Amino acid sequence: DSDLLGAIESWWKCVRLLESELDETLETKLHYRGPYDLLGIYGHRELLERYLAGRDSAATDAADEFLLSFSERLERDWTADLGVGDSRGNGWWWDCVPYRGPLRKELDERMERVQNRINNKPNG
Repeated sequence: DSDLLGAIESWWKCVRLLESELDETLETKLHYRGPYDLLGIYGHRELLERYLAGRDSAATDAADEFLLSFSERLERDWTADLGVGDSRGNGWWWDCVPYRGPLRKELDERMERVQNRINNKPNG
């Protein structure tokens, strides 16, 4: 099915792009994927999961393993910190974020700002 093959190929491109930016900094790269881009990328992975409809895909599994090789799972819902609420799907990938790079730096800064607002909120 050409739609499925296209979705798998696109997923691979997304994962490779995320990996390619791990060693970039805000000073060396003006344009990089940010947290909102990650929402779109993981939304694409949700779509791929629907195309797979329970079928096995060695190519998808390999891309997923590659993503896991440079990501870590957060205990926190980073999408809520972006203000998009419950827009994540059910896939495990929503808990994973690259462990370094400009995307991670921006995401960490956003999560820290949200946490600071929560901690400084007056009781009452």
